[in-house]
Amino acid sequence: MRDKKNGWLAVGGTLVLAGVVVFYWSGDKGSGAVHADTAATTQTAAAQASAKVQPTDPKLKIEPK
Repeated sequence: MRDKKNGWLAVGGTLVLAGVVVFYWSGDKGSGAVHADTAATTQTAAAQASAKVQPTDPKLKIEPK
């Protein structure tokens, strides 16, 4: 009985592994890539969204001057 159970477990694991491999190999390589506009800044993005950018208060020590 134990050998039969181990056999089914091995078959199930193999099928899961094969499914994962097929899933990753079949996908388009650039389908999930997001490309941002290189000229976009926080200010321009906020202006397009009719939003206002407010500075942090107090200014963080790690921010450049």
